[in-house]
Amino acid sequence: MKKNMLVLIFSLMIGAVIFSVVRYIAVYQAKARLEYELSQVKEHAWFLEGQLKQDEELISGLNEEKRLLADTLKEKESRISQLEQKNTQSQEHIFSLVNEIEGARKQRDKTMKDLSANQEKLRELQARLQSIPELKKAIKEVRMRTRNRRLETNHRPAPLGRISEAESNLGYLLRNGVSTYKPRVKIEVTPAQ
Repeated sequence: MKKNMLVLIFSLMIGAVIFSVVRYIAVYQAKARLEYELSQVKEHAWFLEGQLKQDEELISGLNEEKRLLADTLKEKESRISQLEQKNTQSQEHIFSLVNEIEGARKQRDKTMKDLSANQEKLRELQARLQSIPELKKAIKEVRMRTRNRRLETNHRPAPLGRISEAESNLGYLLRNGVSTYKPRVKIEVTPAQ
């Protein structure tokens, strides 16, 4: 029994040693696996850190580009605003020039009509003044116009007692064989050379 007991204790000790060795090997393998996983995680962390730095640099570059684009956009908007203002001023100027051109055209047309009418009158006057009967008619027309103007401006009747009967011609052109009419217009006709 003592032998059995020793065998049992020895068996228990060998079992404990085997269990400890197996347990040690399992712990050692677990440790090795954890160290390997830790090294993998560290490598992945370094990779992620590098990627993070690249992303941060890319973000800062994009932010700088965004700022530059915003500045460029502001400059372009300012330039567009200036060009729109210039365009508005140019359109107003063009509109005023078009109005001036229209006014000048109307004035030109009126002047051309007046010139045409004056040339027609000049031709008529030249035709009239080249014949003596027409010239006499023109003289009568001028006399009638001047008389009518004088009558229009002096439409007041003259006071009755101002001119004595002795001074008046009493409506006669000839009185006692003497002309009572005093011509005011002296017209001389000379032949054309």
